[in-house]
Amino acid sequence: MITSKRVPPFIEITCEPDDEYQYFQCESSVAGLFFMRDKDGKANISIIENNNVKWSENTYNLSDIKNTDTCHVSVVTEKTTRLLPTKEVFDARENN
Repeated sequence: MITSKRVPPFIEITCEPDDEYQYFQCESSVAGLFFMRDKDGKANISIIENNNVKWSENTYNLSDIKNTDTCHVSVVTEKTTRLLPTKEVFDARENN
């Protein structure tokens, strides 16, 4: 399960393994940090919208997802919490 909570100027994302999905944490130098969930070999990406977690409608074959020079993928095996900048902070950083 993935939950979010606004902790200005960040959004706190908590990912905790459950019995329905396998979760992955992806750290990309291109896309930043994001989480994916997998069920039956099909994965979708978490999207933070209005400080809430939503899941992409597109699914990806888990067998196609591999570590690369620009993206490290790891299985979430225990509860993990990460802070991400809010959209406002992210956009402000792009303009500086």
